[in-house]
Amino acid sequence: MKRFRHILFFLFLVVSSSLTCHASVWPVVYDQEPVLTLVSSFTADGGEVADPTEEQSAPVVGHFEIQIENQGDWNVHIAWRVWRQGEEDDPVLVRYGNTLEYTFRQDGVFYTQWQATLTLGTDTILLPGEGEAEPVELHVAGPKLEFPNAFSPNGDGYNDVFRAKEGWKSILSFQAVVFNRWGQKIYEWNDPEGGWDGKQHGRTVADGVYFLNVQARGADGKDIKIKKTINVLTGNAGTEQNQTTTY
Repeated sequence: MKRFRHILFFLFLVVSSSLTCHASVWPVVYDQEPVLTLVSSFTADGGEVADPTEEQSAPVVGHFEIQIENQGDWNVHIAWRVWRQGEEDDPVLVRYGNTLEYTFRQDGVFYTQWQATLTLGTDTILLPGEGEAEPVELHVAGPKLEFPNAFSPNGDGYNDVFRAKEGWKSILSFQAVVFNRWGQKIYEWNDPEGGWDGKQHGRTVADGVYFLNVQARGADGKDIKIKKTINVLTGNAGTEQNQTTTY
């Protein structure tokens, strides 16, 4: 009797009018199904981003990982999609694996979503379910690069270095060159965080007008060209020397 009851627990017999029997297998309920957790972070300018929904300066590196608990015998396949706002049907990236690292170099609002397919025998589970998990959102600022018109490299600790104005953003490549009035190169640098201390060969240049030429590229893929004059104001009224310098 116990054996008969055991069989009925798994099979439900249906007898049709033609006396044929159909066996329906009851769904199997597993004690533990895998638990998947998304861990994500962003880094920019060498530090971790506190709030990715605030505009960040490109490039921004996204780090994503799916941590799995109670996997057991389940096969787990992870797919990632990254898309720009309003372009979900045309993703900028589709990739597979438990982890994803992607560098966001363009400006705009981006979303990153994961999809897991879990299989065990004939059973399949899709995670996350519809509406169960929002994509990770990132805002990348458009390029911004501005320079002042003057500085005073007199050693007083204030405005001693000529550099890009604070708040520059999303500059992927950069080169700046300073020339004197005769077209001779005085100084150059290739990092928007850098700048000119007003010196040539270790000595502060004479007051006067110098010329800046900047070539850069923004996160939007467009070239940025800046040409402007720089007024050096130190109180040093020495005479500029028209000398040829080799760099």
